[in-house]
Amino acid sequence: ILLYLLLSLERPVLAWMQPKDRGVQLIVSLGFTIVLILVSASVTLYVLQIWKLPSSWFENAMGNAQEALFDPFLLDVMLAAGGALFGLAGGYIMIRSQGGFRMEGSLLQRFLRYVLGVAGLLVIRYGLGMIFPEQPGLISYGLRYLRYALIGFWISWWAPLLFIRLRLADQAVPASSAADIEFTET
Repeated sequence: ILLYLLLSLERPVLAWMQPKDRGVQLIVSLGFTIVLILVSASVTLYVLQIWKLPSSWFENAMGNAQEALFDPFLLDVMLAAGGALFGLAGGYIMIRSQGGFRMEGSLLQRFLRYVLGVAGLLVIRYGLGMIFPEQPGLISYGLRYLRYALIGFWISWWAPLLFIRLRLADQAVPASSAADIEFTET
């Protein structure tokens, strides 16, 4: 259902969002991911009320596990996916408004971008993972969303900006004409 809605609403939503300023675009992206998390959590809660996980499935899943952590609710995964989606969308909005990013380059430039990109991703993922609390709770859930949003922003905005500044990549268009960029289909 979500895939059908996304595919059928993509063009009208992008056409509506394109003339909006980036603050509105970011708020809409944030709202979309929060609604997506709430819908996913609601559906999961409903399914868990009408269907019980067979004990044999649980025993099989835990048979090779080192830790006894098995939660079919998976709120952590929903929050991580929603946060990453917001970060990717928000980063795209920001990099697009600043002229974009060209992926072409020499083999050395691409290799260095890869190394720097992965290093930044690991610092955010594991660095914040060591600082942020893992136990269930509202603060922990909010920080999980934030950590994955920062990962998305790194991938789609901060890393490309770093690559441009380090001359490992070129800007797609001059910054002065960046305001004229429109959403394009990928």
